[in-house]
Amino acid sequence: MLPTKGFYVNSDMWFPNGETTITHTRFHMYLPVWPTWNVILSGGLKTGDGDDPAYAATLGTNEELFSLAAHPLMGDQAYWLHLGAAKTITRSWWGGINLEVFGNFGQVMKEWSNDKSWWEAGIALSAPMTNFSSRVMIIYDQSGELTLGYSIGIPMWWNGPLP
Repeated sequence: MLPTKGFYVNSDMWFPNGETTITHTRFHMYLPVWPTWNVILSGGLKTGDGDDPAYAATLGTNEELFSLAAHPLMGDQAYWLHLGAAKTITRSWWGGINLEVFGNFGQVMKEWSNDKSWWEAGIALSAPMTNFSSRVMIIYDQSGELTLGYSIGIPMWWNGPLP
């Protein structure tokens, strides 16, 4: 089921090698704008070291931009925004099916100067449940490609300090 309203912020900061500070801040907000639709606004900011892939600020590695999963953008800083409209289209005892129409934009920077940007728009059907979750998406991105994607299960994103 979709949350009806709320706001979430999470921020992590690491200083792994005594030279580079790595940060990752995320936010997620649900706004009940229409009786059956929620607006979803989320995004974040990452900082790191674009010269070292282990410490780079990346877009595409944590579902910030879905179409970049195979070739993430890397830089010293990165930010992204997600704007979507979501609706629960069916509910039953086992859960429900949600529909979301969304757009994503992200940009990586070198020393706080714009370097590369990317946008994508898509539609997703998801079946979020406690023990088993799945999603099917169709995404159109700025390169003109149409991508069909799916996920099964709930990702266990690693969000601890770097080694």
